[in-house]
Amino acid sequence: MFMWLMVAALTAQTAPRRATLDEFGLRRGAVKMVSPDFPAASLRAGVHGVAVAQIRIGVTGHVDAVTILQAPDERIRAAVTDALVQSAFGPTTLADTKEPLEITGKLTFYFVIVQGAGRVLSPEEMRTFLKFGKPAPGPPVQDIGEPALAAALKKPRTVLLDLSDREDFARSHRPGALNIPYNELASRARAEISLGSSVILDCTSTSLVLCRAAGRELQSYGFTGFFLSR
Repeated sequence: MFMWLMVAALTAQTAPRRATLDEFGLRRGAVKMVSPDFPAASLRAGVHGVAVAQIRIGVTGHVDAVTILQAPDERIRAAVTDALVQSAFGPTTLADTKEPLEITGKLTFYFVIVQGAGRVLSPEEMRTFLKFGKPAPGPPVQDIGEPALAAALKKPRTVLLDLSDREDFARSHRPGALNIPYNELASRARAEISLGSSVILDCTSTSLVLCRAAGRELQSYGFTGFFLSR
């Protein structure tokens, strides 16, 4: 028992420290970023959409683990996994001690079909591809109730945004809602929502504090004219 405790203690002491990087930090630090192939069977079936992967990068910069959080189908899920395990990143260390760090983070890929051809785009490439323009003037942030929500959703260019985790969204959500978990807003919002849209944040299953924080974050990205529904 004493020997097992010693081994456990040594393992804990030598385990690398972990840090989390956002998508932009991960892509900047990539030594080799392998883009997924668009599976031919998925293309023939007209399957398209967004894939989100969570990765763990070891202290040597190699990808040790890939978890697919979201994908349009199983073939695309496998394509993203295959690409990421072939990718490599520059080792990350603490600034003061140069201690090597294990890194975790999320990467997003958009599988789009253009004139019968499949393309795989990063969030930055997706924003360029969709040619999202400058924000249009709109009303200030305001709380709205159910009657106003129903009327707003009938208007064109209105996006109902649900900030819930994927599991909560799968259990219950309003029809037509777009799910972007709060911690993915930075990489996905500007790639999936036109700046000219009216954005309604569905706060029925998310805390109002988190919703207001998301509203401020969206404002910092250039969005105007969005509402809080609760």
